[in-house]
Formats: sequence, structure tokens, C-alpha cells
Amino acid sequence: MTGLDQNNVHNLRKHMRFFLLVAFLTALAFPTAQAAESQRIAAVVNEDAISDFDLEARMRLIAYTANLRGSQEILRRMMPEILRALIDEKLKIQEAARLEITIDDEEMEAAKRRIESRNGIPDGSLNDTLATEGIPASTVTSQIRAALAWEKIVRRRLYPRINVSKDEVDEQMVRLQQFEGAPEYLVSEIFLEVENQDHEDAAYQTIKRASDEARADLKAPESEVEPKFLRLARQFSQGVTALSGGDLGWVRQGQLKPAVDQALPQMEVGAISDPIRSEEGYHVLWLRDRRKIGETGEMDTISLSQILFPLPPNAGPNDVDAAMTRARNEGASVSGCVAMNRLAEVLGTPMSGNLGTVEIGQLTPKLRDAVKDLPIGVASEPIQSEAGVHLMMVCDRPDVTSPVNDRHQVQLNLTMEKLDLLSRRYLRDLRRTAFVDIRL
Repeated sequence: MTGLDQNNVHNLRKHMRFFLLVAFLTALAFPTAQAAESQRIAAVVNEDAISDFDLEARMRLIAYTANLRGSQEILRRMMPEILRALIDEKLKIQEAARLEITIDDEEMEAAKRRIESRNGIPDGSLNDTLATEGIPASTVTSQIRAALAWEKIVRRRLYPRINVSKDEVDEQMVRLQQFEGAPEYLVSEIFLEVENQDHEDAAYQTIKRASDEARADLKAPESEVEPKFLRLARQFSQGVTALSGGDLGWVRQGQLKPAVDQALPQMEVGAISDPIRSEEGYHVLWLRDRRKIGETGEMDTISLSQILFPLPPNAGPNDVDAAMTRARNEGASVSGCVAMNRLAEVLGTPMSGNLGTVEIGQLTPKLRDAVKDLPIGVASEPIQSEAGVHLMMVCDRPDVTSPVNDRHQVQLNLTMEKLDLLSRRYLRDLRRTAFVDIRL
């Protein structure tokens, strides 16, 4: 080979190495650019970052939870509040790390199983279900971890600081006696705090959409999945009851914020309110039941026994009268559920004996009216239905406790009020002392 040929080969090899290097660097550059696009920073919270990817993933989770898949514009309007929730979660996890509070794998798995149960997802398939919606498992994992960590912080740091004195309980019980016989309400709540005017519109848009979605869900056919209101409360609510789906329990006039107090008497049972503005933020209420203090509400459980006197097909008036008379006579001879159940065994009629614990609202209107205020251990008047003539007896009312006379319940309510106030104040302090740089 001549010198010229050797030079040509050398130059060719040099150029080939150059082109291969350019091609390799170009191949690397494109995925890196794509990765950078997905990992742009949406916010910095102290030493941690929230990426655009994190924010988009959380928005997909909310779209799945709240059925907003085709409502991108609504999600965009909710974005500031969603980002704020992610910032709060970072602050909670950072505070837990500072306090050396950890969440173990068993706690995480138990929380995932609860999510699956509430949403009708087969056991162990939460991650697969999320993947089909394009939601990374880490999105739910970080949310669960923050919620569990905050629950531990509140329990360990705040709960021991709460002191409800005997005088406070006495004063509250005196106030409650003024409401004896007045209505009380079984309420769940979604609450969004508004710290300043900058958050006003975002908080309103978020909670208004949650209200609309929860209301639409109540009109949908019943399913085994829990009501959407509870899922939305866990996703959005900033109250201390968020983990329990916003359940406030039974409340009376004067216990809640004035604006909320005024709204409750105007609501029908089962209704979900529009957003209600208080001095602290926005509330959406779900009125699950109403009763007078000491009475049984439709959501309460009740332990029952019954004796059924069947009627023949096409029973005539004489058959009905005979069954009603027999039921009335048998009812007059028994006192207490033990005697009632024994009589049911002796008579041997179908669908008779101990019915266990049932929810009042699940009974037919006739049976519900008969047992709602029936004293424990006393037989009801006979009730006719398509099945025959029923003789009912209330064995226990586990849910009915009059707060007027229940010191433990009064103390618990006062404790929860103080705990809610302290937890929100704690989170506000974390926000104020944190370095937060929002880059959207």
C-alpha cells in the first residue's frame, strides 16, 4: 500500500470515529432532553424538589379519583391547589424525618389494602389498576406516607398537649342542656383552608368541583364502592378528619363555624352543599342524617328481634285480623329479647328470632317507624307487610348516646376541636418557616 493510500485510510478512519461520536452523542441528547422536560422543577420545598412529572402524576390521580379524565381545563384551574397539597405533603414528610418518625412496610401495605377495599379494587392489584390509568405507584405511595406520617405527628406531638378540664366539660354540658330535644346532624365535611387572598380562587374552584362530583355520584346507581364524597375528602380535605373521609359525627347548632351552622338546618338528609365560606376557608357538607338529641337516626344501628306470622297467599281480611290479634296477644306476653327469641323458637315461624344489628335506614318505612322510638325490650304493635304480620322488639341501641348526659362524648368532642385547631396551626407554622420556591 502506498503512502497516499495509507493517509486516505487514516483520514477515513478518523472521520468515521468522528461521525460515530456525533451519532452517539445525538442519541444520548434526545432522551436526556425528554427526561429533562419531565423533570423540570415545579417547586422547591426546603431541600426537596417537586417536579412537573410529580404534579402531572398527581393530577392524573385526581382525575381518576374524581372522574375528571375529560376535564383538563378544570384540572388546570385546580393546579395551584394541587401543587399546594404536594408542598404540604413534602413538609409533613420532612417534619416526620426531623422527629425520627418512620412508616414501616406493614403500615403502608395495610393502607393500600384499605384503598383497594374502598374503591372496589381486587386485593393486591392497586399498582396494576393505577398503571392502566398512567399513574405511577410512587404517586399514591408518597401520598399515603405523608398522611400516615402526619397522623403520627399529630398523635405524638399534639395530642399530649391537649388538656380538657373538668370545668370545660361541665360548661359544655350546661350549654348542651339548652339544646335537649333540638335537632342534631350527622355530617361529613371537605375543608380547604384559605390563608390569603392569593389562594381564594384556586381553593374555591377545587372545592366547587369536588362538591359537584360528589353530588353527581349520589345520583348514580348504588355500587359496592364507597361514596365518592369520602374519597374526595381523603384526597382534598385539610381538616383533621380527612383520613376518616371527613366524618364529623353528630353535631349540633353552635358546634361548627357560624356560616356552617346556618346552612345545616336548610339542608335535606342526603344532600351535599355548595361551598360555604367561613373565616378560615371553604367547607362542603354532606348531611347524612338528622335526629333530635336522644332519638335514633336512619344511619344509626339497632339490634332487633322479630316474630313473623306468615299470611297465606291471597289472604283475606279475616286472615289478616286473625294474625294481627295473635301477634298482639303474643307481644303482650313477652318482655325482653331473651323471652322474644325463646318464643320465636317455640312458634317455629320463618324469619323469626334474633335479627342482629341492622341500620335503621335499611328497614322498610313501616318497620322503621315502628322501631325508631320503641323502648328497649318492649314488643311493638303488629305491623303488616307482604310477608305477613311482624312483631318487633329493640334489643339495643348502640349508637344512641345523648351528649347531654355523656361526659366522655363531650370530652372527646372538645378534644377533637382542639386537635383540629392545633394541627392546622402546626402546618401553617411549617409553611411559614419553610423555604418554598414555586416555579410554575
